[in-house]
Amino acid sequence: MALATYWYGCLQALAARMEQTAGKEQKASFASPLHALHTLQSIVGNQSGWLARIVRRVVNANLWVHTRSEYVPASP
Repeated sequence: MALATYWYGCLQALAARMEQTAGKEQKASFASPLHALHTLQSIVGNQSGWLARIVRRVVNANLWVHTRSEYVPASP
């Protein structure tokens, strides 16, 4: 649910950057995971690969939040 709300906000921000919403922004308040899923799919479509389309947009906009870091030691 937390990611669905975040992704929805990211997609709204990206649309606003591209001037596609013209005042249609609204705060996400999902009653259930199923409602969140339907809302996200209404934005990106529900055909195969819908999750990849969301992730691609969010990552390419540098909005991907991650908690893991990789440590690569320097070569001797």
